[in-house]
Amino acid sequence: MPHHLDLPQGFRWGASTAAYQIEGAVDEDGRGSSVWDVFAARPGAVRDGHTGAVACDHYHRWPEDIALMQGLGLDGYRFSLAWPRIRPTGTGPVNEAGIAFYDRLVDGLLAAGITPLPTLFHWDLPQALEDGEAGSTGTPRTASPSTPPWRPTGSATASPPGSPSTSPSCTWSTATPSASTPRGGR
Repeated sequence: MPHHLDLPQGFRWGASTAAYQIEGAVDEDGRGSSVWDVFAARPGAVRDGHTGAVACDHYHRWPEDIALMQGLGLDGYRFSLAWPRIRPTGTGPVNEAGIAFYDRLVDGLLAAGITPLPTLFHWDLPQALEDGEAGSTGTPRTASPSTPPWRPTGSATASPPGSPSTSPSCTWSTATPSASTPRGGR
């Protein structure tokens, strides 16, 4: 028997993902290392040694993923931007291949009638910032996620703003995984 949901008018039916958990392609197109790459590579840090190296391969399979979203009747898609894909060291020049990926994704979502809702920061910090590199003063976390790690182009500028952070009340903290994170998590 089919189940019917009575949702209020204007309700958005959507899905949400995190870049590290879905994109994969961690060594492609100029993407830098992230704190999650380093953390997940530590023996015993993640159950069964899983990493985001391939994940769901969204980086290569995004058209299929959009077709699945469309088949589900989704109105919106909240996704996070991998800062190491856009600014591999956290500062410095933008990685054009990373921008091109998100431009293709946003254009595909808009073409499918799905509202893109990008999140600028979902704990996917470039490892170089954690290490105090990338021209910082030696103190980790000298870059601010409140400054977009990229400049939107093309259709991305037409999409409604997403959330700047996955945890707006905690925009920046020491909660990112790092070499100092105890075995087994935070």
